[in-house]
Amino acid sequence: MACIYFIKGITDIFSRLSNAGFFLWIDLSACLRSPTWEGEDELKQALYNHGVEMSAGHAYHDEKPGSFRFLFSMDRDTVEEGLRRVIDFYETRRLDWS
Repeated sequence: MACIYFIKGITDIFSRLSNAGFFLWIDLSACLRSPTWEGEDELKQALYNHGVEMSAGHAYHDEKPGSFRFLFSMDRDTVEEGLRRVIDFYETRRLDWS
């Protein structure tokens, strides 16, 4: 939950009307069924099915599959819910496929 504490400190410097801008790269490669760009596409769809939509690293010319862009420019409740879903997904999927 370090991300949430960080967000508390920056609430005065971003526009609440924006839904893009501040982001963190998160490594979900432990959740890939295969370490390929196709595996990343499948993972992105699985995240979407879990209620999370994030941009995959491939769209930003990342060097390896599994990185996703977590935006935190939304209101606090939305960010916390999104983070809760990502953590839940990661813990479940990582255990299932590692």
